[in-house]
Amino acid sequence: MTKILDVLYPTTPEEALTLYKEDENTVFAAGGGGLRKKDASGRRIIALSELGLDYIRDEEEELVIGATTALAALEQSAAVESMCKGLHCCFHDIYDKSVKKRATAGGVVSGKHPFSILLPVLLTLTVDVVLAGRGRMSLENYLLCPPVRDLICEIRILKEKIHVSYEVLRPLPSDEPVLVAAVSLSSRGWNIVVGGRPGIAAIAHNAVAELNEKGIKAKDNVAVMVRDELDFADFGAASETERKEMTVAMLKRLLPLVYEEFGKLGYTAI
Repeated sequence: MTKILDVLYPTTPEEALTLYKEDENTVFAAGGGGLRKKDASGRRIIALSELGLDYIRDEEEELVIGATTALAALEQSAAVESMCKGLHCCFHDIYDKSVKKRATAGGVVSGKHPFSILLPVLLTLTVDVVLAGRGRMSLENYLLCPPVRDLICEIRILKEKIHVSYEVLRPLPSDEPVLVAAVSLSSRGWNIVVGGRPGIAAIAHNAVAELNEKGIKAKDNVAVMVRDELDFADFGAASETERKEMTVAMLKRLLPLVYEEFGKLGYTAI
């Protein structure tokens, strides 16, 4: 039998964070439920449902997503689709509808799951997270931070001229990804992210700098640079060597595709 010690319903992010830091036996939940039994057993639950963080705001310069917004709502959002079709499409690649209804944007980001489809795509964009009591931090810096007891209030995505494409490799559509690669091109330049290495999604900064300097003609060399720059390992259905080889193959497809699609939008590509 699952025993939950208490369920608390704070009404502000600050109150929720204070309660969270009071007791290491406390966990967040988007509502009173949603946790697996083994995660909830013997713990105090802080329900986030009363914080007013379930929203999608289309502002002049940014798209703002409240932390408790369900992935299903993002999949159905015209504002998300209009801002970035690549981001919008990644929700379709989450095949379990119950997961999309239950999982939240803040939960996915704070979970820092190595095999997430959403995180690599978000990292190709200019994204900040807003933390209760700490303010804004870039998504990349947040993912690199060691685990701390914090609370994401919202996710802010810069609206810009950009095209994003990604690939997900997995044995079956319903299986956990073996590897995720995402590429973006904007007026500011390129970005390349690989997740499921099996480390958490990471930007290949050196390869990106090479691509921004030399342009699309360097695509094959850049794909190899990404393989050599990022760490890979044996895990699950793929070995370190297989992940490296697949990364190169994926990027050789993605880089020219993104270049072409960015051009179709009427933008000037590097």
